[in-house]
Amino acid sequence: TIKSLQKDIFDKTFQIEELQTSLEIKAKELESLQERVKSLYTTAVDKTSQTDEVQNTVENNEVHLDELHVQMQRERIRELEVTIQEMKQLEETRKTLPQNS
Repeated sequence: TIKSLQKDIFDKTFQIEELQTSLEIKAKELESLQERVKSLYTTAVDKTSQTDEVQNTVENNEVHLDELHVQMQRERIRELEVTIQEMKQLEETRKTLPQNS
């Protein structure tokens, strides 16, 4: 009957309105999640960039340490060469001194 059909139409209209409201809420939640994903992606990109910078710094420091180590070794070799020369000169000087028996 008409009353029954009107009630069905009213109920269906109400259900449609509830579904529409639910869809709007879900759309806002989805939008919020999309913003969160963008934010996380940006953070990940920043962290990756920072990690690359740290890695480069570590590598540069390792190279610098290697260079310092080589430089220190060279300086030590020079010091030893000077010491050897001084010892040779002392030995030569000792040979030229009169020998006490």
